[in-house]
Amino acid sequence: MSIILLLIPVSLAIAAAFVGAFIWAVRSGQYEDTCTPSLRVLNDDGTLDPAASRGEGQAGGGIVHPSLGANSISAAAPPENQ
Repeated sequence: MSIILLLIPVSLAIAAAFVGAFIWAVRSGQYEDTCTPSLRVLNDDGTLDPAASRGEGQAGGGIVHPSLGANSISAAAPPENQ
């Protein structure tokens, strides 16, 4: 039963550390841009086609593959089965 007298303060200290880390993360701007990191994984060559990402031009939008040229969007057209 005496262990509870140790576990309660230890758990409160750990909880306070997590709250402090969360407040530090919010104040330092860790949650400022939540959209770009998820799109960065799709952009393998470092360039996005701005017209395609806005929905202009071909339907579906997507990433321009450098070997296909500016008129071909790799995400809009699935590969053909031969």
